Amino acid sequence: MILRRKAKRQPSQKELRKLCLRPGRKVDLVLAIDLTRDLIEVRSSLLEDIDSKGRLILDQTLPRLGPSYRGREIEVTFLVRREDRPGGSWMRVGYRAPVLELRDDYPLGRGLKADVIVVEGPKKLTPYTLRLNFRLRPPPDRDLRLYLLPDRTRVEIEDISGGGVRFSHPRLWRFTPGKGLGLALESGDTRLVLEGVVVRSGDTRRGSPSALTAVRFEGNRPETMHRLNYLLQELLRHKLAQRSGLARRSPPHGGKRR
Repeated sequence: MILRRKAKRQPSQKELRKLCLRPGRKVDLVLAIDLTRDLIEVRSSLLEDIDSKGRLILDQTLPRLGPSYRGREIEVTFLVRREDRPGGSWMRVGYRAPVLELRDDYPLGRGLKADVIVVEGPKKLTPYTLRLNFRLRPPPDRDLRLYLLPDRTRVEIEDISGGGVRFSHPRLWRFTPGKGLGLALESGDTRLVLEGVVVRSGDTRRGSPSALTAVRFEGNRPETMHRLNYLLQELLRHKLAQRSGLARRSPPHGGKRR
């Protein structure tokens, strides 16, 4: 007897549009993909409005999309929750669309104006399979420090993304998967206090005196994640510039060049 798994029901287009196309909804814009280097440039935004033509009015990103993006196709994606099993599950959907306008005077009502990105609305929302959060190993000549809170114990970042961080620590330390963990990420004068949940802990590498722990960022304010993504994009740009030979190498931890 062959047992067949019941296929998960995909949300209908009507359901997806209801979940995704509402003001205040978080949107992730995929601007560039380089699968050979496992790099993907993503900037977060918010859906401010849908105009009479069905176009999406999105909050400007940080860093901003400049004039060179007018007419360029980007990918507009949303993370939606499905109630297909106990506890639910997550899926990402999206579509490709050109950037139609970049405006700094879009009226939001009550005399308010905003900097916005205008894109075509979706004809269809389809599942998006790429992992959006690129993993970045901090460049050695850039100041990026991670501390465990509340006692500010310094740990070494193995890699970090907009979704979480993996750090190394002495093998004797133990972190319980599923438990919350407070972190402070610092770079120069920037300090971000981040909340996370331990995903796994105790991974080791042969011959290494250290163990690895992975933490997923969870429960943080949108403004905090906005600043985190901005910081990571700046580090990514620096890393890509170094690879192309366009960036001068600077000493670690923001020191002065000699």
